[in-house]
Amino acid sequence: MTVLRKKEIKGMSEKERQEKLKELRLELIKKNVPANKAGKIKTKEIKKAVARLLTAQNAARAVKTTQIPQPAQKPSIQKPKIITK
Repeated sequence: MTVLRKKEIKGMSEKERQEKLKELRLELIKKNVPANKAGKIKTKEIKKAVARLLTAQNAARAVKTTQIPQPAQKPSIQKPKIITK
């Protein structure tokens, strides 16, 4: 259940990712309470899944906030008038 692949995470909406993250964190807390050796492997899997979800969320936020810079316009420079007498 806790093993999440990148394909699965990319297919999730933002809301689904948030729900899954809450669910995994709750499961992690429950696994840490009876700290037995059999639960350590499961704990590592949960931590990896949480890290994958957070990475996907941060990448999605970075894409939303990154704007394509507009090319800078050259300032219009007026040539000085030469006055001859």
